[in-house]
Amino acid sequence: MSFGFRGIFNKTANNVGITVEYIDQKTLQPPQFIQLNLSENLSKIRLRLDDRGIINSTLSFVRKFGNSRFAEIAFEEEENISLNEIVRKSEDARILSLMTCSKFNWKILNQLRKLDYGCIMTPDGIKKADKRAFEMKDCILEEIGHVRKK
Repeated sequence: MSFGFRGIFNKTANNVGITVEYIDQKTLQPPQFIQLNLSENLSKIRLRLDDRGIINSTLSFVRKFGNSRFAEIAFEEEENISLNEIVRKSEDARILSLMTCSKFNWKILNQLRKLDYGCIMTPDGIKKADKRAFEMKDCILEEIGHVRKK
């Protein structure tokens, strides 16, 4: 007779304290400490970090290699990579590194924020629709206030 306790204990056993660091100069946030599950994929980790205001759609996960070099992980690859694969141990700490995305596009923004779902007006205010209202096929993402020098 099996009671299935193994899955419950494995989920909590993989929760460990992790320091999230930002490795580029563009991010002014200090390192943050959070409990995360090492066996979860990066897509799930992104959602948890986003809920806590630690990550947003302009930041990428990175994996350190060599002494001071970092490889950016493409947004599309996050589903296939577990947190355990990119967290590094340094003395007595586990460190997760983030950096500003080198390549940001509208598909990533739409996937994260569901821009094509539209909104519904209710007596309680504006609510995000449950279903997709239209399909975005091609967009140009322009920075507001950015002036190009000729």
